[in-house]
Amino acid sequence: MSSIRSMTPIFRTLAAVCLTWGLNASLAHAEGDAARGEARAASCAACHGPGGRSLNPSVFPAIAGMEPEQMVTLLKAYRDGDKVNPIMSPQAQGLSDQDILDLAAYFSNQ
Repeated sequence: MSSIRSMTPIFRTLAAVCLTWGLNASLAHAEGDAARGEARAASCAACHGPGGRSLNPSVFPAIAGMEPEQMVTLLKAYRDGDKVNPIMSPQAQGLSDQDILDLAAYFSNQ
């Protein structure tokens, strides 16, 4: 078993980058508040079902358990007009970045 001191500089740098990236990814999840997300999710239930468990998944996808990064990316794309859907685009229009993080935190834990 080798120590960190015996690692070549490139491997030490790579290890540091990987650890930092992982820490930053964890901190990004911590920014969303699931309780606030639950309060904001009432309108989502009309299509996506209670807790994001769709009653009609062939029409409205289930969003319960969705990875937070995926939900954040999708909601921002709908909100910012990068992805257009006649139902989701207007729903996402009024969401702040914090609202999106909160919804992602809530639905990822359902």
